[in-house]
Amino acid sequence: MRLRPAVLVGALVLLTAAPASAQAPSIPGGLRQQDPLDALRDSTRRPLPTVPSRPAPPAGRQVWVPDRHVTVPGVAGPVHVPGHWERRISDREVYAPPLVGVTPDGLGVYFPPGVRPVPELRQSP
Repeated sequence: MRLRPAVLVGALVLLTAAPASAQAPSIPGGLRQQDPLDALRDSTRRPLPTVPSRPAPPAGRQVWVPDRHVTVPGVAGPVHVPGHWERRISDREVYAPPLVGVTPDGLGVYFPPGVRPVPELRQSP
């Protein structure tokens, strides 16, 4: 396969013109416009903003409930409930957040939020 001289000349012109066109055009006043790819690269290399840390809950107001397995009527086998924080209301009651337990079959069981007895005194999540 032979290339025609016109094709070779056209390719040569494109290759020599590419570096000249790669320069960012100037705007009046002598400032250069930023290449869109440079702007994209710069925006992706910017450091991420830091998130302020949450303050620790007041001592005695939050109760950590570790992972547990509970029995639920209508479910064959124990339901795994992940560890979570509960807010202490009194010496005998806590407010539990909404939870999702996992059955041995891998299905989810929803436990709505609400006031419950302290973890030491209850059989449910």
